[in-house]
Amino acid sequence: VLRQDHLGDMILSVPALRRLQERLQGEGRLTLVVSPSNEPFARLVFPEVPRLVYGRYPWQRLWLFARLLSGRYETLVDFHSAFSSTSALLAVLSGAKRRVGFLDEGRHREMARAVFNDGVLAPPPRLHESQKAMTLVSHLFGGTSGVVGPYEVPPASEAVRRRVARCGQENGVGE
Repeated sequence: VLRQDHLGDMILSVPALRRLQERLQGEGRLTLVVSPSNEPFARLVFPEVPRLVYGRYPWQRLWLFARLLSGRYETLVDFHSAFSSTSALLAVLSGAKRRVGFLDEGRHREMARAVFNDGVLAPPPRLHESQKAMTLVSHLFGGTSGVVGPYEVPPASEAVRRRVARCGQENGVGE
């Protein structure tokens, strides 16, 4: 799963990532590609999930490219709601047979269709980021290719609650 950009978008993707984890139980593994600023959050919320970090420096990016090329990925999901040439490159380098992401109807139309061989029509611009991510997960498992409606956010496990509390205490946040 590509979600290597902004922390807020990463946070809003958590319900969709949790649903993806639930659906993959025993049938696959999840790997996250995240930015350096998202890595601590991803580690906190998904400690059991391997993370590949899209670094700022050329040598870090080369390491990521090599890791993607050497991996065996069946499916790639790009949670970006707008076409990104960086995500497109990562998607192609992953070697995934199935690449799911939002199709672009603008100037990147042809490239988006070439990269995302199982593309989803671009969502309405005002659709909440969490719903965009959930729409992609629904599409992955044969759900509607349209927008997924509101959903309940699952409660955090006790282990996650303890990790969040400990992180808050270590950083002077909380009670």
